[in-house]
Amino acid sequence: MNRGSPLHQAAAHALERGSHPEHLLTLREVAAKTCKRGPLITHGSFEGRSKDTVAFAAQLAEVKVDKETGAVQVTRLVAVTDSGRIINPAAAEGQVEGCVMQGIGFTLWEDLAKRGGQLCSSALADYHQPTSLDLPKMDVVFLESAPGPTPFGGKGIGEVPITPVAAAIANALEDATGVRITDLPLTPEKVWRALQKKANK
Repeated sequence: MNRGSPLHQAAAHALERGSHPEHLLTLREVAAKTCKRGPLITHGSFEGRSKDTVAFAAQLAEVKVDKETGAVQVTRLVAVTDSGRIINPAAAEGQVEGCVMQGIGFTLWEDLAKRGGQLCSSALADYHQPTSLDLPKMDVVFLESAPGPTPFGGKGIGEVPITPVAAAIANALEDATGVRITDLPLTPEKVWRALQKKANK
């Protein structure tokens, strides 16, 4: 825990040890003593060196939902990335497509199922990962108008496009069916149960 941070100060106050930066608390101490008194809340902020330093992404998904089985298929996805200047268009587009496919995988299928504390997803036979057959129609758009901090004005987009995938698919599912699921993955069973619950209200 960083000395002098808002979390450190809050924990130090709760432990009645003062908030002096020299009091270094462990997470074990904080969890054992402060959490018994209610949730431990702190806040912070990050301000980049300039508004053009950090890359952003936004996405929109279209899905098909089989209401009989609860299966969800992503049919189209628009991925917009605030990238700064693109140096290698093919590599950048491939990076976005890879991020989207990884995001689709953990949004719809990838689940580390456990039973009695034992991991059941021990092989690819029961841990579904997306393949090229699951690739939806994809529109990749780069926003190059705000240059980044690199010599040619680019920004790092290594993992940025994976961030909005789950939200985009969940939003599309809600728009198509009226059910909102916030627990990933959006397996057919979860979707089917949510649809049945909605129908029985």
